[in-house]
Amino acid sequence: MIPESFNFHNIYVVSDLMDSDLGDIIKSDQPLEHKHIKFFMQQIIRGVKHMHDSNIIHRDLVSLN
Repeated sequence: MIPESFNFHNIYVVSDLMDSDLGDIIKSDQPLEHKHIKFFMQQIIRGVKHMHDSNIIHRDLVSLN
């Protein structure tokens, strides 16, 4: 039997805690080349654009100052 559809107003996505994040990679002693930085920036911008195009509100986008 197919359940009745619900009218959701909010959906929360929770993901597993990873061992490291982009901040850890940037702060590590591993040298980053220009191509690494370009790749990271492209992925971040594409992800945010996809969320905006899908009318998804995001949070926890922080600066790594």
